[in-house]
Amino acid sequence: MFTAACEVFGRVDASVHVAGNPGERRGPEISMDEYEQLTSVHLKGMLFCTKRAVRTMVPSGGGAIVNFSSLASFNADPLISTVYAAAKAGINSLTKSFAVEYGVKGIRVNAVARGFTLSEKNKEVPPALMPKMIRRAVLGRAGEPEEQAEVVAFLCSDRASFLTGAIIPVDGGWSARLA
Repeated sequence: MFTAACEVFGRVDASVHVAGNPGERRGPEISMDEYEQLTSVHLKGMLFCTKRAVRTMVPSGGGAIVNFSSLASFNADPLISTVYAAAKAGINSLTKSFAVEYGVKGIRVNAVARGFTLSEKNKEVPPALMPKMIRRAVLGRAGEPEEQAEVVAFLCSDRASFLTGAIIPVDGGWSARLA
């Protein structure tokens, strides 16, 4: 995809990496297959997308990368798979590592740690669970994908020219309640 983008546009100025699957099991019930699937999509996928974005941006003088993490990366939650949370915490670490290593080459790398958002997948949350998820945000509602997109647009813009290595919660205040 980076080769195709360079062929069409001549360069890549911004790259946003979003991937996810929630996982199903908790603790000792997690199977090796689920572990492999979750870490492959979240951690390995993010690593290789970020690596390729950096390789594409260095020759043209830099750019902005935004990786999607999750509020789950900040603390334990009985409703969230431990492997999912660990993979998202790994994304935070990768984001900071790439920011430190490639900042001098003009590449800014940040992450959005999203809270509960009304994505197509999350609209399928069981009706009995939906109010519980929504109540966790101090704003008393779920986020909209467009609200995350606004933060991403800022991070990719020159207005965020002095911002790198940050993990920004876009969560309606949910993280403010974490212990």
